[in-house]
Amino acid sequence: MTPNPWPGNLSGIYVFTCRPTGKIYVGSAKKLRNRFLNHRKILRLGTHPNYRFQQAWIKHGEESFDFRVLLVCEPKDLLMYEQRAFDILNPTINVLKIAGSSLGRIYTPQAYANIVAGNRKRGADPEIRARMSAAAKGRTFSPEHKEKLRAALKGRSRPRDVIEKIIATKALKRGGRPPAKSSPNKGRGRAPDWKERIAALMRVRVISAETRAKMSAWQKGKPLTAAQLEARRKGGVQRGKKRGAYRKRRADVASSQQATLF
Repeated sequence: MTPNPWPGNLSGIYVFTCRPTGKIYVGSAKKLRNRFLNHRKILRLGTHPNYRFQQAWIKHGEESFDFRVLLVCEPKDLLMYEQRAFDILNPTINVLKIAGSSLGRIYTPQAYANIVAGNRKRGADPEIRARMSAAAKGRTFSPEHKEKLRAALKGRSRPRDVIEKIIATKALKRGGRPPAKSSPNKGRGRAPDWKERIAALMRVRVISAETRAKMSAWQKGKPLTAAQLEARRKGGVQRGKKRGAYRKRRADVASSQQATLF
């Protein structure tokens, strides 16, 4: 099959026609000559990704097909003219009928398995993961994009095994500790004196012996962070100063009482 006229390396829309059936295949290319040669090569090898095109080629033979250029255009206009050709000519050999999109493509179970295996292998590569992480750092989304993401994820259900993996990953990051309960007051506005009011309520709170025992049992064997240890040390110093001041005041009061008696 030799096209007449021979296409140059221009950009445009082309069509293959199967003469015995009248069916056509429409496509676009930035370099028409290279695209024609590539189609003919993989059709001769029997590995064309369009199974309809490949079956027609095998059934009717190479000499039953004609190739011609519909129009020549700028590369930026290729998708627009290709979609117009789809809408007007309705090519029956084409599987995908939306220019520049893979909508309508049907994958076999083996193809799906190959895609999943390839994605997993690619995600396990430390170098690729590092590049993905570097590309994602500092990325910001517009409010409109965030709203689209929220709407797309709303109501989405995940398989149970995926949920269990997420729970296990979060537990590993916490060091095996149970998850903290989400506070209903998170993000809530506070009054200027709310800390003072809470502190006043805590000072008059009475804790039962049973509650103290539970709190003690919970704290036993729990490792403390460096920040917690430093806070305890400072708290102990402050308590020691307060006790010393209190004892000094008691001693002053006792000495003044003795002076009054004598």
